[in-house]
Amino acid sequence: GCVGNAAGFRPPVAGGALASLFGVNLGPAEGVATSFVPGAQTLPTTFRGVRVLVKDPGGPVIAQAPLLYISATQINFQLPFEAAGRATVWIVVDNNGLESAPETAAVAAVAPGLFTRAENRAVAQNQDFSLNAPSNAAARGSALIVYLTGHGAVSPSVASGQAAPASPLALVSGTASASIGGITARVLFLGLTPGLVGVAQANVLVPDAAPTGDQVLLLSIGSQSANGALVSIR
Repeated sequence: GCVGNAAGFRPPVAGGALASLFGVNLGPAEGVATSFVPGAQTLPTTFRGVRVLVKDPGGPVIAQAPLLYISATQINFQLPFEAAGRATVWIVVDNNGLESAPETAAVAAVAPGLFTRAENRAVAQNQDFSLNAPSNAAARGSALIVYLTGHGAVSPSVASGQAAPASPLALVSGTASASIGGITARVLFLGLTPGLVGVAQANVLVPDAAPTGDQVLLLSIGSQSANGALVSIR
């Protein structure tokens, strides 16, 4: 077993973040994605008889985790906001009444991770919402939108498993900083992406002095740094 941030598969995990759990016999042999509960913008906490229980070590259940994907070897879930404030939690998988041994997961107030795709490229959009790529680079002075999880507390608060609202926007409470190609970049916005669960977006202004070509984007919330990821600048 192993529990890590879903945007980099490394610990620790923050309350409200998307996380991935790896093991054996965790769920159905075929991978199955969940969907919102009918009539609500909320993820289920039980799916095909599978639950993820988040417990105080040696103690009671804190909450059941909202589920995004289940399979025999991997489960993607949101670590409930209720886990915040603890150094560790136990993660237990209940597969149709059969419970796994607990897996200890490290918890932090903030543990940002940038979502990436092939070749460590950031999942990023240019100002016109087109996908950032070497053939579609962001202009200096424009905004670049990157997606992350592990953002920590937000205001106003959003319930675990609940899709983020469009109004009012849920803003990340921590202070963010960024750089592109080693040049400090201003973070224009950092908050939950409306309609998604556990995903935040940072709107970053590409500095006029940013070098062109593929460059490493670095993002921090408070003193915690996310994994670096490539963006294309022109």
